[in-house]
Amino acid sequence: MSQLGRIGGKLLQENLERSGVDLTFRNFAFTPDPVLFLDVNSNRIGINTDAPGFDLQVDDIKATSAIGAGTANIANFVGTGDTITTTVGPINLTAAGGQPFVLPGLTTDNVKINDTTISSFDNSDISFEPNNSGEIDLLGDVSLIGNLETTGSISLDGNLSTARNVQIGDGLGNDTVIINPALTQNLEPAQDAVFNLGSADLKWAQVYLRDQTTADNQTLFGLRISDQIEVDGTVGSITSIQSNDNLVLNADTGIYEVESFRIENSDITNLENTPIQLRNTGIGYVRFQGTNGILIPSGPSSERPANPEVGDTRWNTDLGYLEVFDGSVYVVSIGAGDVIGADEMEELGNLYSLILG
Repeated sequence: MSQLGRIGGKLLQENLERSGVDLTFRNFAFTPDPVLFLDVNSNRIGINTDAPGFDLQVDDIKATSAIGAGTANIANFVGTGDTITTTVGPINLTAAGGQPFVLPGLTTDNVKINDTTISSFDNSDISFEPNNSGEIDLLGDVSLIGNLETTGSISLDGNLSTARNVQIGDGLGNDTVIINPALTQNLEPAQDAVFNLGSADLKWAQVYLRDQTTADNQTLFGLRISDQIEVDGTVGSITSIQSNDNLVLNADTGIYEVESFRIENSDITNLENTPIQLRNTGIGYVRFQGTNGILIPSGPSSERPANPEVGDTRWNTDLGYLEVFDGSVYVVSIGAGDVIGADEMEELGNLYSLILG
């Protein structure tokens, strides 16, 4: 029969009162370290320690098959192996005195938080999902390495700067780009005479340019309209591109003005108080085609020009013949000599008949 350890009567008082003397339980058969320590002055209990810093301090807890089969239960917490769970509610970690809770690292099934890095395992996505109208606020600079995709809108309250290319849309014709503020810089292509504005299938409706009354300079070096007309601003020409195509100018009013000339239907009007001159070079000359005649000015002697030039030709309705200004006076267009009328010609004819029989 094993011996029973006894406590002398002098050590015990009524109701096991210690009177300010701490009590230590040891098992020297295994180790001289304290197994149970009662601090009666500070009202603290130490297990495997004789210097408890708290109301209850347990040092060196080891769960074995004999104690919970590898599982330790403390209040609502269950510790199994390297896993801690709760039987009810969440796990709340709170530091005393409002001090920060220091967590060197945290790992879930797919996410790892270590120092300032949040990473995922096995190509898993990382989702930030605030509830309802909650927002994700990033209060500092954000560096993004990789692609950014969004199914909603992106609003910027500052400037958008990029050192690389900016691609808007997928180029399939279903994208919309709306630019509300006015552009404050030139739109310049990356290469000269390579890129188009619009395409054969998708064309711009109207292009608005400032007129010469409000703009100092507008420069179009060339313009091609469909495949019919080409305007060359370098050589100053308007050309029909297709072979043998006519170049038709069709004003809605039927009136065209070219410098001092107005062309309306079949009339050409000189808008200035100057003569119209048909010039030629070398041995060239002016030719009037057709089999009909040329209609020249006509009128009485009183309507002759005040300051005619040499060669001025008109039909005198008073005299009934074509007259030409020789530099001094108007003379008959056939040259020097008198001109006779119809009555005088008839009288001469009768005279020649009497003489000649």
